Amino acid sequence: MPSTDSRSVSDRLKALEPGRLEGVTAPSAQRQLVVAHFEAIAEARSRRVTWQQIAKALAEGGIRDEGGGEIGWPSLKNLYHAERYARGERRKRRAKKPQPAAQGTPARTAPAAPRALVDPPDDEDDRPRGAFRVIPARSRT
Repeated sequence: MPSTDSRSVSDRLKALEPGRLEGVTAPSAQRQLVVAHFEAIAEARSRRVTWQQIAKALAEGGIRDEGGGEIGWPSLKNLYHAERYARGERRKRRAKKPQPAAQGTPARTAPAAPRALVDPPDDEDDRPRGAFRVIPARSRT
């Protein structure tokens, strides 16, 4: 790391005066277009008109970008939402997906042994009630 005198850097930063902003500060022509037609676009969206249809209608109406081309629907959508948020409208949150059948479902337990393998209670047998009995395998002849 290069060595610097921390006081000289601090002095230089303290001596700075606020400068003029550089770059684009005015809204673009496309943004101004969306601002001018915001209510109409919002009304069309409330009727479930697609962004592709809106972009096509604007192009057919002679509204184009600075280069003379059609405004793409993704750009139009982004510009619309940027204006919507600038006007103070809050973002809509998606509803959380409901948990699958959490109520009334029994907890998973180990599978029960098949009934054929469980001995019925037998007073003469030494095994505890419900113990497994060994069943001899069949011969494969």
